[in-house]
Amino acid sequence: MTKIIAGSSSQKLAQQLSKNLGITQVQALIEHFEDEELRVQLADGIHEEDVIIVQSTSKPANDHLMELLLLVDAAKRSGARQVTALVPYFGYSRQDRPSYAFGPVSARLVATLIEAAGVDQLITVDLHSQQTEEFFKIGVQNIETTSLFADFLKVKQKIMIVSPLIEKLFFQINSLHFY
Repeated sequence: MTKIIAGSSSQKLAQQLSKNLGITQVQALIEHFEDEELRVQLADGIHEEDVIIVQSTSKPANDHLMELLLLVDAAKRSGARQVTALVPYFGYSRQDRPSYAFGPVSARLVATLIEAAGVDQLITVDLHSQQTEEFFKIGVQNIETTSLFADFLKVKQKIMIVSPLIEKLFFQINSLHFY
């Protein structure tokens, strides 16, 4: 049986997934100590269960990333059979190469942290580049949203798009005209 756990950045998404898929949601108790350290505790047992942890690493990126890592560790220590991290927004994915001499490749480091925490599979949306996906040794499913909007955009008469993904859209929507 699969269970779902929501991080604080993705409560509504996890609730909707739980409802639509008929998956039991396990409550995660997340506390902040005075020094801003996090304490994560799972309310229910998940021994020998497959677990989906839903948590974006959006603003505040570092807090949400640490929360994801602690949720994964808690799930693994509770005996979860497999942990899938559903990370709709993958913070640090744009830092997929050093921006100056000897600079860090932050996306690679975050990938290593996620793997070290115990994630078996990652599902995310619109990674910055294919290169980021290759930083992982685990399975990564990157859902690209440009194809989701292609049919909709083909039938619209007048539309304005402001997006860093505009080049991808042009290749997928050959009949699109801007006015």
